[in-house]
Amino acid sequence: MIVYSSSVADFKEAVDENKIAVNIETAFIEKLGKRPSVSEWRSWNNSMQFMERIIRNSKVADDCGVMIEYNIPATSKRIDFIIAGQDDKQNRNFIIVELKQWEEAWSTEKEDIVKHRLTAA
Repeated sequence: MIVYSSSVADFKEAVDENKIAVNIETAFIEKLGKRPSVSEWRSWNNSMQFMERIIRNSKVADDCGVMIEYNIPATSKRIDFIIAGQDDKQNRNFIIVELKQWEEAWSTEKEDIVKHRLTAA
């Protein structure tokens, strides 16, 4: 199940109007039947501003899809952010983004592995 989905155009507009966290919260309550935690809401409010900037700067097409908080079936795990669409040759593509609220991260010798310091919330 996907908690929130929209087109890139609608996502950018919701961020520009400072409504994205409220829109995600509304969908979260509607689909999961509970309220998100304050820290989760704050994370959406902060992270979606950055994701919108990345999408805008990367020139992702407005008709691509944005999905937020995809619940992985048969688990309690969720994927934070997915962008889906087609390339010039009509191949379907998607990008999965796992958002973290880290203040710092360092690269390592291992591919796709970073180090970070956990801080108390």
